[in-house]
This record gives sequence, structure tokens and C-alpha cells, in this order.
Amino acid sequence: MDHLWIIQKDSSSAMYYRNFTEIRIDPDLVSGLLGALNNFSEIEMRSQGIESISMGGLNWVYLDNKELHILVVAAESKRANSSPDLLRARLSVILNAFVAKFNITADSMQKSAFFVAEFPAFDAELDNIVEQWKEVEMITNAGELFDMLGVFQQILNLFMTAIQNQAGNVDMPQLLSELKSFTDSLQGVFDVQENAEFQKITFDEDRGWTVITLDPTKLTKALLKKGLFAILRHAKSVLVKHLGYEGMLNAIAQDILPYIFTSWDLLEILDLAKMLVMTLLERPVVRPAITDLFEAQSEA
Repeated sequence: MDHLWIIQKDSSSAMYYRNFTEIRIDPDLVSGLLGALNNFSEIEMRSQGIESISMGGLNWVYLDNKELHILVVAAESKRANSSPDLLRARLSVILNAFVAKFNITADSMQKSAFFVAEFPAFDAELDNIVEQWKEVEMITNAGELFDMLGVFQQILNLFMTAIQNQAGNVDMPQLLSELKSFTDSLQGVFDVQENAEFQKITFDEDRGWTVITLDPTKLTKALLKKGLFAILRHAKSVLVKHLGYEGMLNAIAQDILPYIFTSWDLLEILDLAKMLVMTLLERPVVRPAITDLFEAQSEA
């Protein structure tokens, strides 16, 4: 949440405004615009009012309390990817706390205008509410990151099984050497001071990769995916080099795809299913360098 308004609906006056960004705006001016847009939607378009809109690079979510004649509006960056329904539910929690703190009733809302300076004492309550949400999100995100790490460890284990099953068809010492050298050099791609966890990734010629020792809570989800997919892409490229594309597909189909299909629901939840299938099955044009393998995940 980047901006929050609590607006007296009839006058479109801002009762409360909170800015969580460094961008300075006029809260009264914007509240007038937000109220006018909602009134236009209700009256001219004969609708229930605005639920959410996209405007100025932000997603705007409305909560309309018709009994109190109050609009609560939150603006959030599109990069946040929050569900409008989730954000609207949070706005309801905020409004309930606001109403309780200031003993707001339908009768008290008959005033013609309000000003943001009238309700500054709500900042502390709002901070507590937002902090509670952040703590819940941290716990939820940590569970998702550990699940992701477990999935990749299992897939990399299966990759090693696929490689060992081809022992009679490839130059194993050379193949293993290429895998190990890449894993070692992977650490050089990341800022060691900021992302020291990637130093914990190891490759053993007998056991294969070990990524489960990472603490994923010390990395962002995007960075974790980027590093793990880089390893997966390189492992695939090495198989293609030694077995050819068709040989690589046969090895993956035998040893890896069954796990992906049986774990599909989890992979969908983790937003990994499509990227895993594309990474494993797409035909490589050329053997990529380590930086290419890393950068290929920048949009993952």
C-alpha cells in the first residue's frame, strides 16, 4: 500500500490521508478526484461505484461504506501484484479501526467538510495494523520459499539420476567437471556481500547439487528463482552437449517429468510450473554462457 485515503463521500473531503512513499501529493485535491470518479460511476453509469481502477501507474482499490457515507481508497504500485479483494478486505479492517477510535456514526458524518489535520492520531493505529500484516506475509513467504527450495533440490537430484543413467553413453568425468565448474563460478555472478547464501550451493560428483542448505529467507523470491533456474538451465545445456537434444529429452522424460506431473498443483501454487516445463523442453539455439543463463531468469 502506497497511499491511503478515508474520504467523506458526500463532499469528497479527505478525513484522513497517509503516504507511505516519498512522492508528495495534495491529499485534498486527489480525494476530490477520487470521490468525483466514484460519484460519476454511481450516478452517470448507474453502477455500484468503482471497485478498482488502474491509473497513473498505480492500482486504486475502493471500499464504499454506504451506511457511513465513507470511501476508503488505497493506491498501490502495480509491481506489488496484490489482489484487489485482499486489499479491499484490509481497507475494511482499517475503516473499522478508524470508526472505533473516533466514535464515528452516520449522524456525525453530516458535516459538510473534513480536513486531514482533524485525525492525525490514527497514524499509530495504522502503523500497528500494517506491521501485523507484514509479519504474517513474512511467515507466509518464508514457507513458500522453503517449498520452492525443496522442489528444486528434488529436481536437481533427479537430474543427477538422469545423468548417472547415461553413464555408458557419455564422457562422465568431463560432464561432471563442467557441472562442477559452473556451480563454483555461479557464486561469482552474485554480490557475495549482499547474497552470501549462494556460496552454500555445492556440487559433488557422487551426490550432485546441494541447494537445500540455503536459507531462502535471506534472499528475495526473484533472486532465489534466478539462481536456481540458472543451475537448471546449465545442467540441461550440458546434457544437450553430451547427448544431443533428443537424448536429453529422453533422459528428462524418463527421470524428471514424472515428478513434475505428480507435483503439478504445488508447482502451480509456487508459480514454477510453466517456467520449469519451458526450461526443460525448449530447444536450445546455442550453448549459453553463465551470464546468459543468469540473465534469462530476470523476468521469471
